[in-house]
Amino acid sequence: MFRKCAILAVCVFLFGVQTAAAQTRCTMVDTVLQSFSVVQDIRLDEQGANFSTNLERLNRLTGQISLSELQPASYSADFPVESQSLSFYLATLRDAAREAASGDRDYARKRLSRGVPDNLGASLRSLEQYWNCLPSETLNSVDAEVSTKAARASQASGRAPKSAETSQAKPKAGRSEGVRGSPSISGFKTVGVSASDVFQGNSLRFIVMMLGFIAAAYFYYRRQRKKSRAREPRRIIHAPAQLQIGPAKHTMIVIDITRFGLKVQHDGKIKKTGKLQIEIDGNWHVGQVQWSNDLFAGVKLKRPIGVKAFRDYVETAQEKLALEKEALAGFV
Repeated sequence: MFRKCAILAVCVFLFGVQTAAAQTRCTMVDTVLQSFSVVQDIRLDEQGANFSTNLERLNRLTGQISLSELQPASYSADFPVESQSLSFYLATLRDAAREAASGDRDYARKRLSRGVPDNLGASLRSLEQYWNCLPSETLNSVDAEVSTKAARASQASGRAPKSAETSQAKPKAGRSEGVRGSPSISGFKTVGVSASDVFQGNSLRFIVMMLGFIAAAYFYYRRQRKKSRAREPRRIIHAPAQLQIGPAKHTMIVIDITRFGLKVQHDGKIKKTGKLQIEIDGNWHVGQVQWSNDLFAGVKLKRPIGVKAFRDYVETAQEKLALEKEALAGFV
């Protein structure tokens, strides 16, 4: 029973770890989206009045992103273009932050103005698809955020907005399209993992792995149990016992016994394999006849005898057997 509880506890723990891991990755996807919003603020702030503040925000956000955790090998294999695009994007942000910290603000501004890949939206959507993140309830794509900010900036400055070819990070249509939209800066909403989504997509591999672990643990438990039964020493007792076969009760001799089974001398009363009950130390136990011949039969108990009850029964029977041997020795 303890082993079964331990196996169940390990499975629940692994399931919780998988869910928590997915939640962490979805939070990182949100962080990337936030960094994109900050980059757009920097790109549209031509006077650079808030450049230092935005750069500090960008440093803080990029420090919360781990590419090795966000893009495991399986993701990079499934989405090679999107993976490279996001890696380039984050490398650009960190390079710009490093140069700005060294005093080259113009270089940092130029890097950020050209460092947003055209398919960044597709990269983010592929990550959300891979980690089963909940879709956002705000804007529909990263492109929508870019165009909205460009329109606002053009209205404020009185100039016409830049063309979609130069001012927007155009997502690449494909298998990862349409999984999730991008949030606005003011209405940013943290993504999460729904309970139903845990059993879909990438998590299916975890479910298969968990089921395999349960199966392996179960067969290991059964094998160890069989070994423990095989190693259980047989106690020679030669004691009478009541056996019930069908409605009839018979007194038979228990030759040897373990907690899991026994051997009886039946004098032809057991003619075939089948169920029976045997009285041991005042308690009836259900057993199954595994084999039989004209004189003896092997019985496997449905449930093992308790340790204390077994020890008391064997000690009492062996004491009686020793007394009988001493009594017989007196007549020799």
